[in-house]
Amino acid sequence: MTDLLTQLARDGRRILTQRDVKIIVSVFAPPLGVLLHVGLKFHFWLNLVFTLLGYLPGLIHAVWLINVRKRGDNSKNVTTLRS
Repeated sequence: MTDLLTQLARDGRRILTQRDVKIIVSVFAPPLGVLLHVGLKFHFWLNLVFTLLGYLPGLIHAVWLINVRKRGDNSKNVTTLRS
């Protein structure tokens, strides 16, 4: 099996990454893809609500989250206005 993978890598063929697998899973079940990416955190529950409201909002959120947010990134990008 490892010989096949090294041969594919040498030939320049693309091998599926974890991100690719998460996106494929998200196409069939958006909350499951988000669960694999962030765990049982806020974005999972938000995605579950989006999916219950409609498949497309859940799918868009899942793909966006997997592509933009790094795994385990809990930083809050909040800017405050000071007067």
